[in-house]
Amino acid sequence: MKRWERVAVMAWVAVACGMGSALGNEAEKVLDDLFGPQLKQAKATSSKNDDLALAGELLDKAATTTDQALIAALCNEAWALTWQAPKGYETAVGAMLLLSRRVPAEQDRCRDKLLEILPRMYANRQGEEKVEAGRLLADLLQDSAEARLEAGDPDEALKLIRRAYSIARAVKSDPFGDLQAKLEKITERRRVAVSLRQLEVRLAGDPADSEAGRKLAMLYVVEMDDPNSALQYAGHIDDETRENVRVAARDGDPLGEAECQRLGAWYRQLADQAGDVHKPAMLRRAIGYYERFLRQHEADDLDGAQAEIAVSKLRTQIAAMDRRTFDLLRWVDPVQDTVAGQWKWVGTKLQIQQTECGHILLPVGVEGSYELHFQFCRLTGDGGIRTCIPVGQRKACVVLAVRGRGDTWLSGIGNIKGERARSNETTVRTLRIRNNVLYNVGITVQLDGADARIAVTANNQPLLNWRGPQSVLRLPKVDRGTGARIQTPNVPALGAAASEVNYHMAKLRVLDGTVSPLRPEAALAR
Repeated sequence: MKRWERVAVMAWVAVACGMGSALGNEAEKVLDDLFGPQLKQAKATSSKNDDLALAGELLDKAATTTDQALIAALCNEAWALTWQAPKGYETAVGAMLLLSRRVPAEQDRCRDKLLEILPRMYANRQGEEKVEAGRLLADLLQDSAEARLEAGDPDEALKLIRRAYSIARAVKSDPFGDLQAKLEKITERRRVAVSLRQLEVRLAGDPADSEAGRKLAMLYVVEMDDPNSALQYAGHIDDETRENVRVAARDGDPLGEAECQRLGAWYRQLADQAGDVHKPAMLRRAIGYYERFLRQHEADDLDGAQAEIAVSKLRTQIAAMDRRTFDLLRWVDPVQDTVAGQWKWVGTKLQIQQTECGHILLPVGVEGSYELHFQFCRLTGDGGIRTCIPVGQRKACVVLAVRGRGDTWLSGIGNIKGERARSNETTVRTLRIRNNVLYNVGITVQLDGADARIAVTANNQPLLNWRGPQSVLRLPKVDRGTGARIQTPNVPALGAAASEVNYHMAKLRVLDGTVSPLRPEAALAR
């Protein structure tokens, strides 16, 4: 499932399917029975207000039915009523997101329609609506860029990813630089494609040009990770490299110990010479050959020990380069994950209604060091933001801008040695949250044996920094109701007090550890 299609899950809770199509080709008739008079009246008037109101009713109905034909009819009608009116852009986008999620056969058409309307919505909107449109558009352009790259069109892929990168930076939806990395990857793939074409033309003009042939062979081996294609230029490379290429091209065939050992060492050398974009592929190749060697090598000797050490070092290298980003917000289900307060999806934003204090779990288990970034906008109230974070086997609460005495606003990390965030060694008075302003918060947790470091930034400015033993951290005890779930080990949580808040994003990147979805089947489905 593509990234932009998964956004629909955040907008609507999926309804269990399996009833089959009760209506089939009767969907249009059912639509007419349900909404015929309203549709006729809305289309007969020049005002768009009744169109927008009716489109909302159509989507409400589509969200509660399991018949794909009826879902398609309802969503398409909602699109037709709203896509040309600026006030209806959100509803039109919602119709295509819902349709793409619930009717997979419609995904390509929905993508095309979203690419048509999201640029207008992004240009037309301000504030939260602009951010939402920008994030969706950047995701969609990123998927389109990757598709064009796989289709062998790096020029168009580069145009699309540059546009996605520009928009994502504008709406601050790429805190870990994932799009930057993809921009570099596609730029490099385009450079390689140009180099391949130029060298092929050069070699065709002079078949004896061994330098061009050698460069072509190594471009296919390293940059394209395709030793099979490199074989056609084997006559232009030295004997040792030619033999390695021939053995690598037999990757699916049984290989002897000596061949696996030799190729492991060779790909390790190629990894040392490769740039960051191509290095991971060479590292994986080296690990694979060393492991094949170890499976065959029964002797307890120096060769086996050296191969094991090499695998360990290579895995460390690849882990440092391949830190995965997890989009935690899309895994949240307000029905299952609410700890306290009233939480719901509003479009693609997770919203908490104004209440004394509320929390919702981000349903993953986090172990080790990590970075957590989230984006929020407070709509009403003047309460603070409260984020519960795992710190080893303990938990802490990052509190942002709670009201102090007079006109003061306090932020800090609690509880440290039993002292609250507003009155311990971490307390600061430098952040005040204003309503209808978008804020980006970054929290870094680094473990060092029994100690830990917690660093917090707000809108890219340092805010909090604490170092100390993990043993002094703990959340306040909760004795009643579902609030006790906030103590769940290793599970982070978002929260707010006395405010209505929209959360736009919550992403986590592991620095040294693991992330495990609490509901793997739900995470995989979404």
